[in-house]
Amino acid sequence: MTQIVALDPILNTNTTPDVQPRNRNPDKYKTSPYIWLSEGESSSRRVPILFRIKHLFESHNGFEVATELIDEFNKWVFKDVSSRHDRKSAYSKLKDSFEPQMDFGVVKVAEKDFFNIMVKPGRPWEDGHVNIIMYYLRKKAKYSPIPLSYSTVDCWFMTWVDNIEKQRRESNCDMRSISPDHDVGQCIRGFKLLANIPWDNVDNVIIPVNLSEKFHWFLVVFRIKLRCLHVYDSMNGGSVHTKKVNEAIGKLATMIPLFLTSTGFYGKRLDLYANKLPKYVHKYQSDPLDIKHMIHAPQQEDISNDCGLYTCLFAEYISNDVFDMRSIDIDAKYHRQRYATIL
Repeated sequence: MTQIVALDPILNTNTTPDVQPRNRNPDKYKTSPYIWLSEGESSSRRVPILFRIKHLFESHNGFEVATELIDEFNKWVFKDVSSRHDRKSAYSKLKDSFEPQMDFGVVKVAEKDFFNIMVKPGRPWEDGHVNIIMYYLRKKAKYSPIPLSYSTVDCWFMTWVDNIEKQRRESNCDMRSISPDHDVGQCIRGFKLLANIPWDNVDNVIIPVNLSEKFHWFLVVFRIKLRCLHVYDSMNGGSVHTKKVNEAIGKLATMIPLFLTSTGFYGKRLDLYANKLPKYVHKYQSDPLDIKHMIHAPQQEDISNDCGLYTCLFAEYISNDVFDMRSIDIDAKYHRQRYATIL
């Protein structure tokens, strides 16, 4: 029997087979995760470089903010202001709240009135406003090239000092309460506050002080190498006012050296003694600090309620290595708007 064999065309060495094209199935990704570049082309023109601004003074260096930006903010903040003057807030309950809330690190804000307080002349700033500015000045000191070595604290620092000073006085100066683990000691060691810097790493510490019974803010700067507290008060004068200010400063002058000793600060700042700085040569480490009132500090207008604003401005000028402010003219209305806008 003859066997018939059918030869597959592919096996026919004399014939080139036809190759069927591959049918591409649609990919689940519409675009490639890669960017195709022609020869010599750079990706820098096509891919934006994203980065996070670490503090509000980084994008607005100096004291100038674009007028257009301020105008745009004012349109928002003065929109829907209530016509009723008996409200605690400038807005109705419905118009005052917003979501999501704004997180400023040390304060979370969900009320529009927070910004109205900052902007509107005559409205006194609250703890949250001052604490936010001090927080961003700390971040400026930590993350930006600056001419001055400094850090800041917030308004809680004076409260901690008040409480421990009272406790020490009532215990007949019992030193056991002066501990590195106390809130004041932790703050000095670089803890307790967001973006805090240990005091042994700086030469100046900026301290906002609020006299709650007087509804008044002023600024104290601990000049470490001078062993002195510089006091900037936008409302100098008046015996009662001066007495209250001096009482608060006296507590700082007494308690800070005790906590510096307790936390081992002086052992980390041997330069203060190696350089034979005059203010350290003939002083005990626990002696009270000297006090100097900066009598030429800019003054606010009467009943303007601008003391919180001036306190923050004093701190910002000092962060720029400006300690003598006698020639500075402050436009309170503009700076209220500037701070609120850049937030």
